[in-house]
Amino acid sequence: MPGILILGYGNTLRSDDALGIHAAHELQNFYCDDAGVRVLATSQLMVELAEDVSEAQLALFVDAAEGGPPGRIFIECLAPEAQAVRFTHHCPPRTLLAAARHLYGRAPEAMSITMAGSSFEVGMGLSSEVQISLPRLLDDVKKIVADWRLKAAAAEAAPSEGRESELLQH
Repeated sequence: MPGILILGYGNTLRSDDALGIHAAHELQNFYCDDAGVRVLATSQLMVELAEDVSEAQLALFVDAAEGGPPGRIFIECLAPEAQAVRFTHHCPPRTLLAAARHLYGRAPEAMSITMAGSSFEVGMGLSSEVQISLPRLLDDVKKIVADWRLKAAAAEAAPSEGRESELLQH
């Protein structure tokens, strides 16, 4: 079971909306030999992904955002939140986290990493502003993964250190 799940999503026929897909492909290449990270590229988030989400310790949702200067990156911690869903096969990240908790008994820590796009019109390829900023987004995701791993390793080591000192005192 991978500790980290990265979900990159978007519409590849809508210019900058494809950002999550492009990011996921780059991250798949970067983490291809890392069994602790699973990267999925998908056109939309669906409740069918709830099991994958529930199995992760950390879920990262990578997508394009409307609003803000093109290329600006937004990072937000997410908590499960049931929301009304307009389409049967599309659900926002918070709703997918709530579905994971409801259906499988747990939801991981989660973050949304989005970048403001320039164009969401029908078209292939990312705008120049988003292309230029994509490496920065990828670096942000890699830093989040590395920081989370350090935090998890410290948390794992802390209880064992406490037990060792208790044993020495007895």
